Amino acid sequence: MTKKILLLISLIVTTITLTEFVNSKNTGSELTNQKVDLIKYGTSSGFCKGYCFREFAIDREKIVTTQLWWQKGKRDLVNFPNKIDTILISETDWKNILLNIDKKVFFKLPKTIGCPDCRDGGSEWIEIHLQDRTHKVIFERGKTIESIKILTNYLRKKGKIYLEIIEKRTKEKTTNR
Repeated sequence: MTKKILLLISLIVTTITLTEFVNSKNTGSELTNQKVDLIKYGTSSGFCKGYCFREFAIDREKIVTTQLWWQKGKRDLVNFPNKIDTILISETDWKNILLNIDKKVFFKLPKTIGCPDCRDGGSEWIEIHLQDRTHKVIFERGKTIESIKILTNYLRKKGKIYLEIIEKRTKEKTTNR
């Protein structure tokens, strides 16, 4: 009788272990096989004055930038309207962004890392939309999160370039009036 119980317990433990192993593998491959539909990258500071919120929504065709103005958390849409611009993205840029994403690592990160915007240090975020799930990670502005360091640095660099393109385009529109 004892041997049968031990055999049964051993069989149950093995089944549970194998099930967990298979499920963990499926979750990883499930993420790996899903296409990235949209990536959002942004920065914000709660107690600054000016266009203190900037977000870039990037998909395979375009980048939509959103800039919001506030002063100590208060908005003035009459004098400082939201700035929303669209830039076309090259296939190379899109592929380079995708190459910097490790979905398995990113989707395991907690939603908040550190103390974003504490002591008015600002916050930064990356949000990735897959076919059936979305994950957003918010962290202290300018801090390095080792597991997403390459992606973060790439998006920071590209964000500056996108803003320069928008500023140049805005100056050209103003000059040509």
